[in-house]
Amino acid sequence: MAPLCGKELNMHVKFWGVRGSVPSPLSPEKLEQKMVDLLVSAKGVDTSTPAAVRRFVRSRPVFEGGTVGGNTPCVEVTEGGKRLVIDAGSGLKELGRRLMDEGMAQGGGQVDILMSHTHWDHVCGFPFFHPAFVPGNKIDIWGCHTHLKDRFRNQHHEFNFPVLLENMPADIRFNKLSPSKQKTLHGFNINTLKLVHPGDSYAYKLKNSSGTLVYASDASYNNPTPRHMEKYYDFYRNVDILIFDAHFGLIESFEKSDWGHSTPFIGVDIAVNAGVKRIVLFHHDHLSDDGRLQEKFERSKSYLKHVASGRSCEVILAHDGLELDI
Repeated sequence: MAPLCGKELNMHVKFWGVRGSVPSPLSPEKLEQKMVDLLVSAKGVDTSTPAAVRRFVRSRPVFEGGTVGGNTPCVEVTEGGKRLVIDAGSGLKELGRRLMDEGMAQGGGQVDILMSHTHWDHVCGFPFFHPAFVPGNKIDIWGCHTHLKDRFRNQHHEFNFPVLLENMPADIRFNKLSPSKQKTLHGFNINTLKLVHPGDSYAYKLKNSSGTLVYASDASYNNPTPRHMEKYYDFYRNVDILIFDAHFGLIESFEKSDWGHSTPFIGVDIAVNAGVKRIVLFHHDHLSDDGRLQEKFERSKSYLKHVASGRSCEVILAHDGLELDI
């Protein structure tokens, strides 16, 4: 396993990709507008040195001083030298570059990747995952779907990519998880729950002595009856962090109810009913720019105050580079 900087003593979560459907970088026009807005807001601020400018930029919300980001799903969970990666979207490419700097460029490293499902936005980073091209590295890919290796191999078909899966020099192994059985991996107890999504997606609950994280991307909740929702409340109950599919706005969720995605407002309702401590809105629609996401985020926080005033639940908007500790 590649070494970890700092050897975190608590469960540490880093988001390398938070978008859904397709990578969505900022357009030149929107980047220019961000720069204009930031410079206008800097009136009266000390900008005489690069350090002063950097302090100002970092003091602004991510919507203003940076961007939510455009990479598709990839989340890294570490603790005490142990690492699990969830999903292999385009964010995996950036994580792979970091791992190369931490020792996997020499071989002998190990990475374990949990797959929620194998739709393109959740696997498209793997062909560009640099550690997979280094002999001696071991990469274990885990998932509940059948024919997991074939699903990855299809992406590497010569029609789609110049390097076949079998020609990647690392030792790449595919492992089947059973949704009904707990798996212990690198000190994390892992449970799974099938979600409602075309082709099925699976939520992962990671638990150890530090706390509990649930990753529940790509899911719709179209039947709000207590009987139907109880299995979700039970799985998400009292977790420290719930990473939740908030792809759509409320109206879109009704219009596209068969797409297998949810909304921030349903997420807040679930978090309140399940006693979730922090809900992280995730899998953002690639058509939603930072301004629209900021609006959804602010409305989600207002909705939480309306339905659960005084309860200890926090709403967080996922963005590329976000880091959280449990």
